[in-house]
Amino acid sequence: MRPLSSKSGSPSTRFASRPSCGIELFLVMETRNTISSSGQSFSMGRTLVSFGVAGLMTGSLLLTSESRPAHGEAVSSQPAIKAPEKSASLPGLAKRITLDLRQMDILAVLKFLSEQGDFNVVPGKNVGGRVTLAVKDITIQDAFDIIALTNELAYVVQNRVVHVMTEADYQRLFGAAFADQRELKTLYLQHADATTVATVLGNMKSTVGRVVADPQTRTVILIDVPDKLGQMVAAAEGMDRVAELQTQAFELRYAKAADVKPEVEKALTPKLGAVRLDKRTNTLVVTDLVSQMQDIRRVISAFDRKTREVVIQARIMEVRLDDRLQVGVDWEALFKTVVDVRVTQFFPIVPAPGASGKLTLGTFSSDKFRSVLELLQSVGKTNILSTPHIAVVENEEAKILVGTKEAYVTSAVTQTASAATTAEQVTFVDVGLQLKVLPTINEEGFVSMKIKPEVSSVSRFLTTSAGNNVPIIDTSSAETTVMVKDGTTLVIAGLMKDEKVNSEKKLPLLGEVPILGALFRTRDDRVAKTELIFFLTPTIISGGESLGVTGLGLRKGEGQKEEPDKEETDE
Repeated sequence: MRPLSSKSGSPSTRFASRPSCGIELFLVMETRNTISSSGQSFSMGRTLVSFGVAGLMTGSLLLTSESRPAHGEAVSSQPAIKAPEKSASLPGLAKRITLDLRQMDILAVLKFLSEQGDFNVVPGKNVGGRVTLAVKDITIQDAFDIIALTNELAYVVQNRVVHVMTEADYQRLFGAAFADQRELKTLYLQHADATTVATVLGNMKSTVGRVVADPQTRTVILIDVPDKLGQMVAAAEGMDRVAELQTQAFELRYAKAADVKPEVEKALTPKLGAVRLDKRTNTLVVTDLVSQMQDIRRVISAFDRKTREVVIQARIMEVRLDDRLQVGVDWEALFKTVVDVRVTQFFPIVPAPGASGKLTLGTFSSDKFRSVLELLQSVGKTNILSTPHIAVVENEEAKILVGTKEAYVTSAVTQTASAATTAEQVTFVDVGLQLKVLPTINEEGFVSMKIKPEVSSVSRFLTTSAGNNVPIIDTSSAETTVMVKDGTTLVIAGLMKDEKVNSEKKLPLLGEVPILGALFRTRDDRVAKTELIFFLTPTIISGGESLGVTGLGLRKGEGQKEEPDKEETDE
């Protein structure tokens, strides 16, 4: 055979080891397209496969121990080059990636895989086409296998380089098929878990087989020889059969079925479980796998608990302070002198704008209330305004009002083409003492209460242009959240209000004489400070026990208020 020289300027290369195999011409033609000496620019096609295939050929031929046969000598039909192991060690091939390709050029895909795995990829001259593939969390070697099988390609790993070529080039070069008759099969599961199926099939595959699972799309990709592939497909179909379903009705006793339904839907088996709502009977009808039904029962039991309530025993009182305590009761100093009453907590809280003084909170044992009342009598005149008992469901707001509803009239004028129409509307506003409590119960028997006390009064009236009198209301309020033990009394103090006190002193008989009697009378007009004190004792009860709770005040939702008893104690 006539030798051919390289046209790239480099020394010519000849391989005439086995002319009958047709390898010599193939390699010489490839050598003419080898990479240039500068090594800076090349095309990802004919040039790269020349380097890869020629390099493999060169290394293999140099290492062979066979000598060139004499002219006319018979040539062995065995391949000249032994095919390398397809699973050669390359750390980058084990890296896991996610691909979502839509008609992407295969050379660009190979470049991306080389960058992700940090190794070199050399595509052959006949490698081309487009790839459509969507897989998640697979190794780069799995991606190479899938791309190779779906595009009739082959690859060889050698010295941190992945040489990609067509199956025909691989057969011509190594004398054996690349895939060993392997085939690819994609399974779309309907019921079984993809990861579980892949684990089982992984124990069934051959040494050259691969199993790739995508749990989110319930997809399993199988690569193996036909015999093994058929066995794995049959096993997967058996695992993907519809499991036994169970339907059960859950009649809720305490919670609303409509509120629990969204939580049950989260526990259902995807694409299999279902839940229906019957509002008339407050029932949920659930259909799901038998194995999943136990979890659904636990979810329903967690939400269908007996409603807990809190009975709040409230005592609202006022203390008219003497001249020594114009800034309010000094609680810490007051209780330091008493042995059998111990205030466990005291901390000042700055009230909302408009409130007078600082809101003070403290707790003590509920059986010490009488002792605390006696202490307050030592600092001023005490007056118990109201002692309501309220039963309220946890996480619902209770409201106590001791006062009146002030009414005022508003006018709205509607102008028409013929005349103007005036419509009057009566509006009511709460004035007096208000206490709003929103309790929450924890598992340790503590009650967290969001408390908002408020004191309001009508200071004057404003006359509008329409002649209506609108009340101007002075309000002092504060808002805080505290946590107390069940049965512990909470004291809230610090809300102050001013009252005008008019007093007259006169001598008997002489003070009543007209004109001259003024000499025997004296008037004292002053402003008296009054501190409002709230005592709250929360008690946790079950829903059934709350029916027997009685007392004064307002229960949320009833819209009725009984007149409170008043008790006044002088110093």
